[in-house]
Amino acid sequence: MGASNLIKASVYISGREKRKLQERFRRIGKPRLFRNMVFSSLLYFLVKRLDGSLVVDIEYAGHTREIEYLVKLYLGKNANLTWKLIGKSSPAHDLAYKVKIGKIKPDKIITAENVINLITKKAGGYLKIGLSPTNRYSGPGSVRKSIPKKHKKSR
Repeated sequence: MGASNLIKASVYISGREKRKLQERFRRIGKPRLFRNMVFSSLLYFLVKRLDGSLVVDIEYAGHTREIEYLVKLYLGKNANLTWKLIGKSSPAHDLAYKVKIGKIKPDKIITAENVINLITKKAGGYLKIGLSPTNRYSGPGSVRKSIPKKHKKSR
């Protein structure tokens, strides 16, 4: 994820770290929170580095209000986020791409533990909850096997 105006800044999370996070969200029965929580966490780390307003590309249409709410919750103050379709021709996209392919080093490398610590400390501990009964079959295989399936009534 990159930002590029007068000040250039970038944060990077590897695919391995994202998989760790996704597995953690599945384990607690909240796989649908994964995308918004991780994206808002990365935005938090980027806004924190810039200390100002940020124009954010609409990555997840329909989820911008929730993501913005989470970023403001993490920052503890009003974050000035503007949502806009930026496209691939922007300098921010070019910066993010160059960081991803390794041509430029990121300003900060984010780990799964950074994201988990941020969420548990700033967002009220979403990741401390147990397996949700409404979403209990979305966990990994080891968890799913321990939950008995409903059997049909025998007549």
